[in-house]
Amino acid sequence: LTDQITRHESEGNYRASAACYERAIQLEPDAVEHHEGLLRCIMQQGELTSALMHANGILSERPHWMQSLNSYRIQAAWRLGQWKELEELLKMEPPGTTTWDVNLGKLLLLSKQGDYGGFKRWINKVRREQMDPLSTVCLEQNSYQRGYDYI
Repeated sequence: LTDQITRHESEGNYRASAACYERAIQLEPDAVEHHEGLLRCIMQQGELTSALMHANGILSERPHWMQSLNSYRIQAAWRLGQWKELEELLKMEPPGTTTWDVNLGKLLLLSKQGDYGGFKRWINKVRREQMDPLSTVCLEQNSYQRGYDYI
């Protein structure tokens, strides 16, 4: 099943990989990584409302997965332009969260609210978080491949 998922995702066939993740969830319902994979596939298909509803449903049953799944809700909310929802979801994030989707959601919300001072501070923080790993790997051999995830 894992090989099928990898093949489908590498081919950009997210509908087929979503079906595989749904099967994996049936086999291992307590594996959060299967739910994360399904959410990625749903979002790659542009079904953002479905992804948001799915993540909300999972978290109503398994609130202890909040740290793993909330960033998917945040991304769906900013992509849908649901600013009130985004604001509430960002409040649920623990301080110091540095995922790209959470940081971008915060930046977009600050911009939407017209808080340009906050926006400037936050974008400088995000820039540092993105540049620190890049500056470290650029000194190493094969640095492009190692740094690619940060770009």
